[in-house]
Amino acid sequence: MIDGYLLSARTSSGRRQAGDAPSEELVWLESLSGREREVLILISEGLTNREIGLRLMISAETVKDHVRAILVKLGTDNRMRAAAMAWQADLTMEPARAA
Repeated sequence: MIDGYLLSARTSSGRRQAGDAPSEELVWLESLSGREREVLILISEGLTNREIGLRLMISAETVKDHVRAILVKLGTDNRMRAAAMAWQADLTMEPARAA
């Protein structure tokens, strides 16, 4: 969760719910930590490392470390491909709902 927002991804069958088994298309998503997912979403929104750091209240160097880890886990060598994967999975941050 980031700033009152939940991370979610949409599959072709609809919105994923907590506890759902991951679909084959989102297996790569399950390999990311929560913080890496947050960083990936912000990358897909076009933010720079500095902007991501300010948003998450971490240093740009820490963001850089997260970006490196994301690229390795996704098997890509650039931010644009990682962002494209996030867009394809419809990875978003949504307002958290009260239980």
